[in-house]
Amino acid sequence: YLDRALSAKKLKELRRQRRRLLDKGLVKFTSAREPADIAPALADYLMLEAAGWKGRASSAARQHAAILHFMQSAIAGIADDGRVQIDRLIQDDKPLAATITLRSGDTAWLWKIDYDEAAARASPGPFTSQPMTATATSPFTFESRRSTRSAMGIMSTEQRPQVGQEV
Repeated sequence: YLDRALSAKKLKELRRQRRRLLDKGLVKFTSAREPADIAPALADYLMLEAAGWKGRASSAARQHAAILHFMQSAIAGIADDGRVQIDRLIQDDKPLAATITLRSGDTAWLWKIDYDEAAARASPGPFTSQPMTATATSPFTFESRRSTRSAMGIMSTEQRPQVGQEV
């Protein structure tokens, strides 16, 4: 899928970034789909978010009790129905990046993404969504409200227009 969807230049860049990630050690991809696995995966996402620019701007969910409670409750609720997936890249038992994907029917939305800014040079975010994109493009349709510069945009050229989105 990715070989068809991405240009040769983008594939070369992804290979270079992958090598940068692997220079620091083995990278493990994990995917949490079961309700019992969602809470620790969400905790990793929230930690990454708070450690980055959102934390410095005091806008990370973990910094606001009401937002944190809402997010944890909402994610736990839809996890019980199998409608959330949290994918992570882990290196040396430390999360490098995490994505939260929400599902409804045959559609999946890449809702949230964050990464360890210390690893920004290797761009771990797209590598978190790459296995999901490559393995789950069928039977799901992916939608993203982000530009093609986002992690999902890098991995998927099959975005559908949204209400209020320019085409």
